[in-house]
Amino acid sequence: MCHGAGLRNPTLSDLVVEVEYVDAHGELRTVSDPELLRTAAGSFGSFGIVTAYTLRLDKMTYANMRSHHAPVELAIPPPLEYILEAKAGNPQFRYIKELIAPHSQETLDTAYKEFVRRAEDDYYAEWFWFPGQRDIWVNTWNNDGLENLSRNIPSDFEAFLEWLEEWIAEEVCNWAVFQLLPGESQAKILGFLTLLQMPNVKPGDPSRTFPTLTPKLTRVSNNRIN
Repeated sequence: MCHGAGLRNPTLSDLVVEVEYVDAHGELRTVSDPELLRTAAGSFGSFGIVTAYTLRLDKMTYANMRSHHAPVELAIPPPLEYILEAKAGNPQFRYIKELIAPHSQETLDTAYKEFVRRAEDDYYAEWFWFPGQRDIWVNTWNNDGLENLSRNIPSDFEAFLEWLEEWIAEEVCNWAVFQLLPGESQAKILGFLTLLQMPNVKPGDPSRTFPTLTPKLTRVSNNRIN
């Protein structure tokens, strides 16, 4: 029942074409009817004991990731009606007025079109906001990467660094001095450090693209639980 990440990147349960399970009477049953699968594919085992899933997968493709940091008002621009209310002095939208003040309407319009393009067209799309941070981490990409440029993400070294970062973060969170700080300050510090280590591909910088393997939808495979 995990969520998807884009209009063309469905949930895991959307890929299920058959569920085999043992019901409460000990009978082995299968469900493959599309309507019934809407329930069975995400039933959390409430039908009985699941013994096998059949998933329909596509040929492997390669993602071309260009994750970057962007100010919140440009990463996820407010709707035009909110902007107009803010400029009209509506106190309900005073925070939006402060955010958009440094930008022209043309810049905001361009950012809005880019946001819509990413949401509607990119295969994978996610926007991360960390507490108290001015920027958002934009991580959207298409599966148009090249095989000869692909690499595993994370690499063994990057996986080690991730483990090390998690260990350090846990130690900091358990540090008595850190725990004396107000909760808001703790969140801002952790948010800042987390955003700092997220990939940030600058415009015109091709050296920080991240092609990697991604599954889509077509090849049928069985994952049987013994």
